[in-house]
Amino acid sequence: MAGVRIRRACVGLALLVVLAGLFLSGCTAGGERGEKAEVLVINVGKGDAILVKTRGRAYLIDAAKAERWGMVQSMLKQEGVTSLNGVFLTHTDKDHAGGLTPLAQSGIEVGAWYASGYCLDYGHGEKHPAVQAAALRGREVTWLYAGDGVDGLFDVLAPSVAATDKDDNNSLVMMLNAGGGKVLLTGDMEFPEEEVLLNSGAALGCDILKVANHADNDTMSEAFANAARPKLALISTDPYEKTGTPDAGLLSRLEAVGTQVYRTDFTEAGLRATLEAGGAKVESVSWNARPARCETVSISEIDVAGDRLTLRNAGGEAVALDGWYLYSSRGGEFFAFPAGTQLSAGASATVGGRSAGTVDFLWDEKRVIHKSKEDVLTLYDSWGRAVSSVAANG
Repeated sequence: MAGVRIRRACVGLALLVVLAGLFLSGCTAGGERGEKAEVLVINVGKGDAILVKTRGRAYLIDAAKAERWGMVQSMLKQEGVTSLNGVFLTHTDKDHAGGLTPLAQSGIEVGAWYASGYCLDYGHGEKHPAVQAAALRGREVTWLYAGDGVDGLFDVLAPSVAATDKDDNNSLVMMLNAGGGKVLLTGDMEFPEEEVLLNSGAALGCDILKVANHADNDTMSEAFANAARPKLALISTDPYEKTGTPDAGLLSRLEAVGTQVYRTDFTEAGLRATLEAGGAKVESVSWNARPARCETVSISEIDVAGDRLTLRNAGGEAVALDGWYLYSSRGGEFFAFPAGTQLSAGASATVGGRSAGTVDFLWDEKRVIHKSKEDVLTLYDSWGRAVSSVAANG
């Protein structure tokens, strides 16, 4: 009996030593003492671009449409983010994947590239948007499946099977474990992938939910809402771009489980969800010192046959084009002006594809302006605002 008592005493003493060690090292059951996690859903309209910051690390989940890249880069700059530990692509829809190439062409460092392990449209081939973006940096993509984990922060819940209807249901679904709580990140998951998750027995309970598929009417079943029971829900959408979002039935199902809902379309720049020991909260984000839109620079001429366009600065002062870019709607081509570019007062500059001959800026594409179908060329400033737009008819 004495031996038993001594053993119990030793266990108790060992437990005290462990607890003391946890206290001294600043750790708690929910993670590091004082740990905070921020999930910033950038207002990119109907699309996703989500910045996660925790433990001195930063991650980007999806990158919006290519033409909305300015909003993403401006938010990263505003948040002081010059490097990303990882970039995740949940699936290949353009309103999630389009900004990956602009990101890869930017000066922002990226530690690793991740994507859903299943893709109906591209497989793991060279046309996959994450593969293309990573290749620009001489890197490869890490393909994620249910059961994987990333950096001790993200648990991958899906995909576990390959959907054959659409890539929305091959979305990368992850649980972020940080700040003493849980954030469920769902891509564009619809009812079929929800059912797979529910049948898998995965723990779906969370403090914060990023609502899937821009809160359309094909996601967030009653069963899924009951399984997740989030305290707070974040919706990234624009009802002018996607009519009927957020869906009234979806909102009712979240309300029925006591969830408080927040929407990016009610904000200027996005939503910031914060998790820490005191609980979870959400606040609207605004732009810091955003300048007025430039009114003097425009696309003054388009030469369809020559595959070139001309920009002109009609103002009396030079305009810095740092962070500015051009976007071609027909083929989705993207061109970013080099750092340090300025367009002098009264000056013009030409931009053209590989067949355009001598131009001031080479848009390194085989063909930029479509010859036979309508193409819209748009010039954006560094904040993602359209400055000038011209339709080119072949």
